[in-house]
Amino acid sequence: MAFAGTNVSLSQPDITQKLTERIDDLKQRIAAWGKRIRRYTERSTRFNQNRLFQSDQKRLYESLERPMVSGTGPAPNQADTVAFWRGLWSEPVNHSEGPWTEVVARKMLKNLTAQIVRHTVASRQHLTPEIALRLITPSCPLWSAPVEDSPFKDPFWAFYWPGGQATARYILDNKQVVQNRVVLDVGCGCGAGSIAAAFMEAKRVVANDTDEVAVMASQINAELNGIKIETSTEDMIGRRCEEFEVVLIGDMFYDEEFAKVLFEWLKALTRNGKTVLIGDPGRHGLTHSKREHLSLLATYQLPKETCLENHGYTDTTLWRLNKT
Repeated sequence: MAFAGTNVSLSQPDITQKLTERIDDLKQRIAAWGKRIRRYTERSTRFNQNRLFQSDQKRLYESLERPMVSGTGPAPNQADTVAFWRGLWSEPVNHSEGPWTEVVARKMLKNLTAQIVRHTVASRQHLTPEIALRLITPSCPLWSAPVEDSPFKDPFWAFYWPGGQATARYILDNKQVVQNRVVLDVGCGCGAGSIAAAFMEAKRVVANDTDEVAVMASQINAELNGIKIETSTEDMIGRRCEEFEVVLIGDMFYDEEFAKVLFEWLKALTRNGKTVLIGDPGRHGLTHSKREHLSLLATYQLPKETCLENHGYTDTTLWRLNKT
């Protein structure tokens, strides 16, 4: 096919390819704009709700009870939304105590704590029965529920992974590793490593995870065991961590690309005099070449409950990273 006024000639396959490329480009542009519009709508909705909360709570409540018809994709659970905002003013609040945003933040934390407690059970069926942990176990409805029914996104903190169990077990059996030392528990998850270090009289313990729900779960578990710990959601990987003496890594070598970045950072920490302990059940990210830089300190047989929850794993190990 030739186009009038030009010397360009395209075959039918060429035209089809060009049209397909153009359609794909338009689809991507539409999808990108759709995301922007949704983000703007969400921010606008939150802004308007917050203003109503400050000025006219009754009107806000009524607006939340009206059916939601806009937007694409799944709508928020309307009953939960109404319950949340109603809860914000269900108790007397002295607004002179601080900005209204602090009131909202406290209510949100309270709601999150309630959600964690509601969907987990206190368990000691693991390598460290000295420590009670709120976990999602086979006895919890969420264990077999569809992903979309979970109120949490990627609740890795709700499981006591085999590598984390090795880390905590070793600390409980070897008090001198952490006693009177400053400990950083990276990727703390349920907080077991931090709690074990606090039990063994560490000078200071910081449970660190970029997931805010994980650090909240760690705090809940620490309180469950009568222990006080600090928490942090900062991304610590790549930092010098000068204030810490011991770094705990429990079951974080699940991805090879991430494992490369993580391991290089950990080697830098050991060169600066840090003690790095790594709990791992044999994840593919902890390759043979990496293990050449490690000293094996302990091997533990996993309890039957953990074996059932982690198909294919029967034991777990604790390593110390050698100074290079």
